[in-house]
Amino acid sequence: EKANERRSLIRIEIEIFHTMDDKRMNNNDKKEKNEKANERRSLIRIEIEIFHTMDDKRMNNNDKKEKNEEKEIEYFSFWNRLPRDIINVIFSLLNRQDRNNARSVCSEWKKSRPFEFANFAKKGNTNDLIIMQSLPFLLHLTSISLSGLLFISNQSIKCISQHPSSTQLLSLNLSYCKSLNQECFGYFAAFKNLQRLNLKEFSGTVTPLQYENLFQLVSGLEYLNLAYTNINDPIVARMKILVQLKELNLWGCSNITDTSLKHLSNNNPLLNHLSCRLTSISDYGLNFISRMKQLIELDISCLIPLVIESYNIYTITTYLLRILVSEMDNMDLLTFMIEQ
Repeated sequence: EKANERRSLIRIEIEIFHTMDDKRMNNNDKKEKNEKANERRSLIRIEIEIFHTMDDKRMNNNDKKEKNEEKEIEYFSFWNRLPRDIINVIFSLLNRQDRNNARSVCSEWKKSRPFEFANFAKKGNTNDLIIMQSLPFLLHLTSISLSGLLFISNQSIKCISQHPSSTQLLSLNLSYCKSLNQECFGYFAAFKNLQRLNLKEFSGTVTPLQYENLFQLVSGLEYLNLAYTNINDPIVARMKILVQLKELNLWGCSNITDTSLKHLSNNNPLLNHLSCRLTSISDYGLNFISRMKQLIELDISCLIPLVIESYNIYTITTYLLRILVSEMDNMDLLTFMIEQ
């Protein structure tokens, strides 16, 4: 009985000890958990504070940028409301030095440029009235393109010739202008410094004498395009006036024969680009081309067949082409695309 009592007491003591130990362990766990939670809260607070400080800096920077942008908008609001064409017109009124100084003010002004080139061909409904209303604002024109405008007449050429910048005009494109005729040539006297002239598909019936008068008015031409016009050998003979001529396009001029090549080889020593595509030159004419030692580019492709002794033959033979190439030492590019 005494042994049993002792065992029961020992068991009770052990149970009490375990219960006390469990309470201590629970208290320690709670403390550890609380400490970890406090550490997490402190880290979160630090992160929040860092975030707020960074956010404040960003807000300050954004505010500064917005204020600067507002100031710029207020300063340039007047110029930003102006169309680009108006700014370009204003720049056209400045001389070169003032224009360069103005372009260094801001990026918007740097993009602006004076109207040195007027391409009225982009306006599909362009007529004489539109051109006459536009030209007074364009004081520094050096190039004008009227290509493909079917409704303009000689009056537009007259208006351009009376423009203050007509003497500094370097390039004039009148290709596909079906309403123009030879009377407009009389206004070319104002274009004293003209270097490039495009009369492709000029529909007027022009005599050799009228062409000669034209060549005298623009004797400084370096580029001339007469493709698909009614010019012939006598007109080409009168090109001896154009001593500065370097590029000539006779594409599709079926009246051009070997005689024209003879005139060009004798009278135009600076000619280095020549296109005789779809003309009526023959093997004999290639002998004159071979004398043009200054040629850089030559196009004699798709030549019109001639009837010789009842046989349709192409006007260029392989043999003469080889002779032509061997005799022309300075030629860099040959566009012989002969189609059969």
